[in-house]
Amino acid sequence: MTNGSKIIQLFDKASESLKWPHFHYKTEHHIIKFTRAGGQAKYPGTVNILNKAGDSFYGRIHRDGRLDLRSTFSSEIDQAIQLVLEKGIETLALNGLKYNRCCFCGIELTDRRSVEHGYGPICAEKWGLPWDNVALTVEDENALLRSIRQKD
Repeated sequence: MTNGSKIIQLFDKASESLKWPHFHYKTEHHIIKFTRAGGQAKYPGTVNILNKAGDSFYGRIHRDGRLDLRSTFSSEIDQAIQLVLEKGIETLALNGLKYNRCCFCGIELTDRRSVEHGYGPICAEKWGLPWDNVALTVEDENALLRSIRQKD
């Protein structure tokens, strides 16, 4: 079973500056929401995994990285959760790149550097993610746009 420690660490960093840290991972048919349980929750500091509306609970990542999943959801959702846990920020950045939206705040990515990263500089700072201020060349930007179109 996949360990969720990296996701817990990501949320720990984000919790330093965000009251309700969360991110979304979009699949072909679903949007999966990962959100931090508050201090008054039954399992404070865990990461709950839900549908976008928050009315379907898929499972949680405990503080020790242990994953508890319910078995009442599609294989598409299960595969997406496993991918996020295995690849972490790499998967989230590619998801942001594919859908041209930051997976953390949902804002459309318009700056070339943000598109390249799959998230913007503000979210990078809040979530403790790498950010490279080097602008893309025109050739790099064209290659990036071609790769995005090929994914669709």
